[in-house]
Amino acid sequence: MVRFAWLYSNQRLAKVAYEAMCKLGYYQIFRNASHGPAIDLSEKLLSIAPVPMSKVLLQCSGSEANDSAVKLVW
Repeated sequence: MVRFAWLYSNQRLAKVAYEAMCKLGYYQIFRNASHGPAIDLSEKLLSIAPVPMSKVLLQCSGSEANDSAVKLVW
C-alpha cells in the first residue's frame, strides 16, 4: 500500500534492525538454546508477572505458541 511506504524507508529503523541482526542471528529458543536479549526479556516478564512463575516461553506467532503448547503437554 502506498500510504505505508514511509515505513520501509525509515533510516533509523533500518539502522537499528541492521545492528540487531549483526549481533543476533535468528534461531529457535527452544530446548535450552537462547541468547542475551531473550533471557533479559524473560527475566523482566517473570519479575512483573501477577503470579509467581518459574518459566517463560517466547514465540513469534500464534501457530508457534499452539505447536509449543502441544509439545509441552505431549
